[in-house]
Amino acid sequence: MSFSFADEKLTFKSDGTGNRGVYPFRIAFGEGENKAVSDESALAVGEFAAKIVCKNKPDTYFDTFSDVLKAAALSENSGCRILLLASVLNEGDITLNGNFTLDLNGCDISCNALIIENGARVWGSGNVSAGKIGKGGTVGGGTYGTLSVTDGTTITKHLMQDTFVSKRRQKRKRFVLVPNFRRGEHGKCRCAPGFVHGICG
Repeated sequence: MSFSFADEKLTFKSDGTGNRGVYPFRIAFGEGENKAVSDESALAVGEFAAKIVCKNKPDTYFDTFSDVLKAAALSENSGCRILLLASVLNEGDITLNGNFTLDLNGCDISCNALIIENGARVWGSGNVSAGKIGKGGTVGGGTYGTLSVTDGTTITKHLMQDTFVSKRRQKRKRFVLVPNFRRGEHGKCRCAPGFVHGICG
């Protein structure tokens, strides 16, 4: 394993002999009294299911999605972000329960239902076969085969700020959650072409 630093970018290069794992490292600049050392970071070699990103902590990598969900729900990881690194396939329900955000990161989740509740949030782009939002759950990204609420409210009550929900004009309608960066006059939503309707969050 070798590395280079140029244009404020650190690049690692493997010769193909490195073992799978997570390798912590720090970067030092200067000498003597002028020496500065960075906070600890981690380099992941090989494939992992997901990682947890927390403020003031090195990223933690996990082999399975179930393990990362358990870790994210711990009090010491409150407010963290789960970054998916691989798509998820589960025949049953998956429950997101706790103060954390699931970033789909372009990955897909195929399950009976993705249940989002009690402070959990879903963000990013990716396909989810079915979503159910419970009390305290929030969504701001993803394309859902079906999307419903279980607390007697409406989907718009569970949207992250500046998000709108749309249905595409297709035989098989899907719910598409989009960050609403396009605003019309008086802050009203200006829906992208091809959408039936948009509801500002």
